[in-house]
Amino acid sequence: MKQMIVLQFYCFVLVLLHAFALSSSSSIIPEIKHHVRITNNFKNKAFAYHCKSRDDDLGSTFFNCYFSYEHFSSTFDVYSRYLKQEVGGSKFFWTVQEDGFYLYHPRLGQNVKMHVWTDI
Repeated sequence: MKQMIVLQFYCFVLVLLHAFALSSSSSIIPEIKHHVRITNNFKNKAFAYHCKSRDDDLGSTFFNCYFSYEHFSSTFDVYSRYLKQEVGGSKFFWTVQEDGFYLYHPRLGQNVKMHVWTDI
């Protein structure tokens, strides 16, 4: 009888631990922060931009930005799962220039032109 009570107690503790682990799993696994930096490399010019999240599903979030200056504009994802694989890290350094948009690729050690301005 005593063994049955001990077994039931251990089963109860195991169920509690399992429930606790499920409810706090996000705090057990460390969250990786991703950083997006957009640098203005224009010569004495400013541009406007607006960025927003298109999808808040964890693991597949997209951050899309609309850029404009004078009579040019461009819209593209500054962060996505594809870019994460392309860059191979958690830091996304964009440089905006008159001829387009460059993303720094750590594996290559240089900026790579990813997008161009469109005349509106």
